[in-house]
Amino acid sequence: MSLRDEKAADLAEILTDIGEAVLYKGQPVSALVTTPAMALALDIGGIGEACDFVVKVARTAVAFDPPAIGDRIEFQGDTFRIIRIGDRAGYSALVLSVKLPFE
Repeated sequence: MSLRDEKAADLAEILTDIGEAVLYKGQPVSALVTTPAMALALDIGGIGEACDFVVKVARTAVAFDPPAIGDRIEFQGDTFRIIRIGDRAGYSALVLSVKLPFE
């Protein structure tokens, strides 16, 4: 087994053990989710709440339709917009930076 295969197997095991469910294009996906950071941000009409965090998913779990900036992810009943994607060659996970609110 190559190192790349070992990393993918380790990620799958971690996601099984401690992954949290997110919905991506209507499909449930297990993910590692960082603690959401709440803040105030300038919005149309004044100041509003903003929330952003990172979601790590197995590349194979979203291979049916790879994420793009602007796509949505649902987590704990809220919808978030993907604003950045970390896609390193040879890495078994995609790192998605997401933001609330989805507009």
